[in-house]
Parts: sequence; C-alpha cells; structure tokens
Amino acid sequence: GGLNQALVGLLFVGLAGYALFLTFRPSSSQQSPWVRMVVYYYSVISLLYTGEHRSATSALVRLAQSITTLSPAIGLLPTDECEGRGGACFNVTNSAELCLPGFQPVDLRLARLAIPGFLLLLFITFHLIRTAVSRRHDSKRLFVGLFMITLLSYSSIAGAVFDFLPCRDIPVLVENEEGGESGSGGGMMLTFESRVFVHAAWMCGTQVGWAALFLVIGMIIVFGVPLALYIWQGLFPSLDRLPYRFIRHRLHLRFSYKWGGVTVLSSLEGHLRVWYWDSVLFIRRAVLELVPIIIGPSLGQQILFLILNLFFFGHHSFSRPYDTMFANVIESVALGALIAVNACNLLGLLYVFVSREGESDPFVLSLVQEAQNMQDGFAFFGAIVLLIALAGVYLRLLIISASNLSKRAKTGSDGRRNKRLDSRRSSAHSMSSLSSPALTEPLMTSELREWPDEGGEEEATPAGVSAKRDDEGRTSKKKK
Repeated sequence: GGLNQALVGLLFVGLAGYALFLTFRPSSSQQSPWVRMVVYYYSVISLLYTGEHRSATSALVRLAQSITTLSPAIGLLPTDECEGRGGACFNVTNSAELCLPGFQPVDLRLARLAIPGFLLLLFITFHLIRTAVSRRHDSKRLFVGLFMITLLSYSSIAGAVFDFLPCRDIPVLVENEEGGESGSGGGMMLTFESRVFVHAAWMCGTQVGWAALFLVIGMIIVFGVPLALYIWQGLFPSLDRLPYRFIRHRLHLRFSYKWGGVTVLSSLEGHLRVWYWDSVLFIRRAVLELVPIIIGPSLGQQILFLILNLFFFGHHSFSRPYDTMFANVIESVALGALIAVNACNLLGLLYVFVSREGESDPFVLSLVQEAQNMQDGFAFFGAIVLLIALAGVYLRLLIISASNLSKRAKTGSDGRRNKRLDSRRSSAHSMSSLSSPALTEPLMTSELREWPDEGGEEEATPAGVSAKRDDEGRTSKKKK
C-alpha cells in the first residue's frame, strides 16, 4: 500500500516535471541525438530481453526501459501464481510481485497507453496556461513538445495497437434460437466465433464498431506519424530532398504558398546529417513491434529479429546519420549490444530444443546456460555505454555553460563600469559644447546611415540542409 502510493506519486512528479520542461525549455534548443539513441535502444530491448534470472542487472534494465519509453516494464506471472488473488498479477522489477484486484491481463496491456496519455494531458494543460499568461501562442514549442512525447511513447502506442490485431476462432456455447426437431426450441449449441487473442471475451476488432475504430485510429497514428513527418520535411525547398525535387522537377508543379516552419525544422534536424532519420527510427520501431504479431515465440521469430537488427546495423553504419563521429560510433556499439542480446535468445531456444530431444551432453547444456547468463551482461553493457556517453556529453555542456555565464558576468560588470565613465565624459562634453553652432545645423546627407532592407536578410535554414538553390532562387537573383 504505502510503497505503491510512493511509486505513483514519484511517477506523477516525474511526468509533471518533464511536461514543465517541454513547456518552458529554450525555444532555440535543438533536439539531441542522444535522446533518440537511448529511446531506440530500450524500445528494442523490451522486445528482445528476457531477463528471466530476476537479477539486479535485469531489474535495472527493466526500470530504465520503463522510464525511457513511458511504458510499465511488467511481466505477467503464470496463472497458478495468481490463483486465489482475485486479479491480474505482475512483477515490477523482476523481484517485487504486485496483484491488482479486479484487473485482467488485457487491462495491463491497455495500461501502456495510460502514461503517454497522462503526459500528453499535462503538457497541453501547461502549454495552455503559458499561452494564456503570456498572451502569445508559440507553435514551435507546441510542435516540438508533441514530437518528444511521440518519440518516447511510440513503441508503447504501436505495441498496444498491434496487440489487438490477432484474432482466433474459439469454441463458445450459444443459445440455440432455432427449435429442434421436436419443436421444443431452446438449448445450447457449440459454435466457433472469432475473438481477440489477448482477451477471448472480446469479439474480433473487425466485427465490433468501437474496436474497429480503435484499430483504424491506432494504425493511422502508428504509420501516419512517420509518413507525415517525412512528407513535411521533404517538402522543404531544397534540392537535396527527394519529395521536393520530385514535385518541382518531375511533376513540374509550383507551390503558391511560402513554406513555413523553418525554426521547427532547424530544431528537429539540428544534429542530423540525414534529414529523414526520425522517420526511419519510427518505422524501425513499428516493424520490430510487428514481428511478435506475425510470428509467435519461436526460433523463426528470433531469426527474423536477428536479420532485421543486422540490417539496421548496416544501414546505420552506411548512413552515419548524426553530425559527429562520436555519436555515430556510440549508436553502433548500442546496436551491436542489441544483436548480442538477440543471439543469446537463439542459444536459449537451442537449450529448449536440446532439453526436449532428451540430449544429456553436459558441455552443450553448460554452454547454452552460460550464454543465457551473458544476456544480462550484454544488455547492461549497452546501457552503461549510453550512460557514460550521456554523462560525458552533458557534463561538457554544463562546463561550457558555466564558463559562458562567468564570462557574461565579468563582461557585464566591466560594461557597467565603462558605461558610467562614458556617461560622465559625455555629460562634461555636452556642458562645454552647448553654445556650438553645429547643434543648430542640419545633418549632412553623407552622415545618414542606410538601414539594411529586411527582405535582404538571409533566411534561416535548418542544419544539414544543402545551400543549393532551385531555379526560382536563381531567377529571382537575376531579376534583382
């Protein structure tokens, strides 16, 4: 009781603090590549990592995965362990068991949407309050905040939606409305009905209106978000973007409106060399969440996971999406750790196969068991690498910020001292030149300074965008 209330209170404080951070963060800050790395790593770990040893290492990995992906890192207990407790039971840290009276396992799957929904509600509330107080609508801050919430909770949303896709035909007893040969009517009959696999009491989503609507909206969010983001970024007028180049030079269509959102685009792509990399990460996570839906727990599922992770590793190494070599190398190490965790699952399935076949080779069994124990080490190694890299990067930023603040404070004190001296000198000079006839003469034309034309200012462009101009830009220059 008291521990659960403390955990809920800590969760509320953490979500409220992050919502406030998204609401009042500096509008000029750019999205860090490290957030993308950490969220992607723990999103994939949640699919690959078994952590059945109930060790302290697996507990830390589960806890970090729960925090970074806004999802309860829970594992359902077997039915016999929940018998007589009157609810759905799960473990939070692979050591502490908790039973929720009146809950079903499907309720725990739907709980994956509760934390992202609550964070979204807090952020929108704080943003509306800030807008009402400042009387200024900051669309950039709103868009970036929604993007960050989607980035953190995308795997939870995709997993919750995909969980309700599989349906199975199961035998059920229904009332026989048609009368028998004797005309007595009534009775029960056995028939097959299509039910949702995660909760047999619910009809399949294609047969119930509200369930079908839930699936349609969920699929639009899961696949529509990366597609809309790609199209919006790709329509930025730059020749290195395929959507704009295709529409402008292949379809020969001209835009009658001015493209907006340069500041938002600069914030999202500030540390990216590949402008569409966020869409790539979203699609990766959606594909990995689909694998357990397409193939059940088996050797084939783990082989498919391994093939996908190897492909993603090669794609990352070829693309080098981030603007620093250090960030690209660290994510390569994290992807390698995911491949190692995946390989340990393959060896674990080999252990099951050997046990079923009745083989008693002690060397093979010890080798497979040791590989299973190594999975904790690989998962923890990837987490430690990311943690050390994060600590180093943000510690360096903190030192630079402190140094800049001290320089500003010193410059400000010197500036105030010089300003007082200048004011004294100017007042003495004005007293001595009150009778000067130059004060009554008009300013000469040569002394007037021409202000730069506002239209001639260089337009801000997002980082990583090529400085190429399209045909319209060159034509406008010639006209000038």
